[in-house]
Amino acid sequence: MQKNKVITGRLTAAAVSAVLAAVSAGGYLISAVQTFPAAAAGASESESSDVTLSMGLSAGGSKIGISFYLSADGEPSDYDITLDGAAATPQVTDKGWLITADEFAMNMNKTHTVKVSKDGDELLSKEVSVSDYLHSILDDSTYASYHDLAKAMLRYGGAAQAYFGVDTNNLADKDIEGADYSGVTIDSERHDNLAFNDKFSGTGLYYYGMNLSLRSELRFTLYFRVADGADIAEAKAFLEGFTFAGNRVKEVPGANNYLTFSVDVPATALNKAYTFTNGTISEDFKPVYYLKSAVYNNPKYTKLVNVCNALYAYGKAAEAQKDKPVTPDEPQWILEEKGKVHSGEATYYDLADDNLGNASLNDVRGDYYYAAMNTADYNTAMLAGAYVEVTGPKGSVDVYIVDRLPEGAKGDIDLDPAAFEKIADKVDGRVPITWKIIPFDKAETEPMSYRYKTGATKYWFEMQVFNQKYPIYSLELLQNGKYIEVPREEYNYFNLKGAVEPGPFTFRITDIYGHVVIEEGVDLKDNDVTPVKGTKQFPD
Repeated sequence: MQKNKVITGRLTAAAVSAVLAAVSAGGYLISAVQTFPAAAAGASESESSDVTLSMGLSAGGSKIGISFYLSADGEPSDYDITLDGAAATPQVTDKGWLITADEFAMNMNKTHTVKVSKDGDELLSKEVSVSDYLHSILDDSTYASYHDLAKAMLRYGGAAQAYFGVDTNNLADKDIEGADYSGVTIDSERHDNLAFNDKFSGTGLYYYGMNLSLRSELRFTLYFRVADGADIAEAKAFLEGFTFAGNRVKEVPGANNYLTFSVDVPATALNKAYTFTNGTISEDFKPVYYLKSAVYNNPKYTKLVNVCNALYAYGKAAEAQKDKPVTPDEPQWILEEKGKVHSGEATYYDLADDNLGNASLNDVRGDYYYAAMNTADYNTAMLAGAYVEVTGPKGSVDVYIVDRLPEGAKGDIDLDPAAFEKIADKVDGRVPITWKIIPFDKAETEPMSYRYKTGATKYWFEMQVFNQKYPIYSLELLQNGKYIEVPREEYNYFNLKGAVEPGPFTFRITDIYGHVVIEEGVDLKDNDVTPVKGTKQFPD
C-alpha cells in the first residue's frame, strides 16, 4: 500500500491479502507464512481518548506471530506504551504504530495486555488473546476467506492444549466442529530407518530417530547415538562433517551419548525435504515423516494422534491461504472515522476556470465551490476530489477539493471567495473553522469515472478517478491475475510508470473508510482524455 504521511483517528479492520513473508528461524529464512487481517481488538474503556487498537496474526510459522497496531494523535514518543507490563517502542508503519509478539499454539488462550498512558493518565488498557482474535474472525462473515485457516489454527491449539495439559478447561477449539481430527489422513510415506542406518555401518554411530517438538517452536530434530564401546570423540568428529539444513551437530548434555541436528520449520513446510549430508552421505528428511510415524505407531494414544493430525491440517490450511483471492468486499484499514471533525483556519483565493488546480480536477467540479486543502491533509492527493463541509462564524458551506494549499497548516483550507462569504465576511480574511468529509452528492446518483492522462499509452499507464463518494485510499490494477497497487502522484493521477497488459482494465479501489469496489471492463483508450463512466460507486 502507498505509505501515508499522516494516519490519525481510529484504526480498524485491516484486511491484508494472504502474502508470503519471511520469518527468521535457525539462522536462515523460512517462507510461506500467511498473514491474517487486522481486526478491531475492541473499544477501550476510554473511548474518547482517541487511542485505539487492532490486532493481526501471521499463521504458519514455527510460532504464531502477533501484530498490535495502535492509532493515536501525535507521535509514539508522546505516550507510555507497554506490552505485558514491559515498555514497548512501536515501529511507525502505514497501518499504525506496530508492536509485535509471538506465541506457542498451546498458549493461544494466554492473555496479552496492551496499555497506553500519557502524562500519567491511562488512555487504553486492552487484554487480547490469539484464540479470542480467531473466534472473532469466525464470527464475522466479512472474513470468510480466512475461516478455514482460523478453524485449523484453533483446532491445533486445542489439540496441543489437551496434549500438554495447558488450560484444558477452556480449549481454543471449543465449539469448532471436528476438533478431534479423527478423519484426517496424513499423506506421506514413512522414513526407512533401517536403510539409512546401513550408511553408518562401522562408524560407531547409529541413527536413533527423529522428533518434532510441538511444545515450543516446530523444531525438527534428528537423533544419533554412540554405540556401546565406541569412542564418543571419534563418533562426534565424524558427525561434525555433516549438516542438516545448514545446521551442525549438537551434543545433548547428560543424555546417554545422544548427538542431535535440529532445524526450526514452519507448519507450511511439513512436506519440505531437509537434507542431512556431508557431501558423500546424503538423506532427505521431512517433518511429515515424524507425524506419519507417530500416528501409525500410537493409534490408541488419542491426544498425540490428534495433535499430529491437527498440525498437519493446519499446515495445509496455511499453505492454501496464499492462493485464495481476497473477498471483494473485505474492508481495508480505515484512515479515520466517518464524520471526524477537523479544526483549522480558512482563507480565500481566486482560481481561474482554466486552472486545473494541483488535483487536476477543476474541469470536472461543475456547479461546486472549489477549495484548496493544506498539504498535510491533502496527503499526496488522497483528499483530491473530497467533498467537505466547512463551518465558520456565519454558517456552513460545502466545497469540492481541487487544489493544494502549500503554505497552510494542518487543518487549513483556502476557499472559493463565494464560499468564504457563506461562513464569514471577506474583510476578515482569515477565520477559525471546523470541517469534515461528507459524501459527494453527485456520487449519490452517478458511478465513478476514469480517464487516461494526455499521452498515456499501454507503455506508460497513468490514469485518474473522479466522482468518488469518499476520498480514495488506494487503487490497484489487475495484471496477470494479481492486483498491484498503482502509486498516486501529487497531481492526482495514478501512475504505474511502466507497461501494462492492454485494456479493458479491472481496478480494485479502496476509500479511506475501508469500502472496496472492483470495477471491471474499464475501456480507456490510448491518448484519449475523454472520461469513461464506470458502473460502481462506494457505498454509504
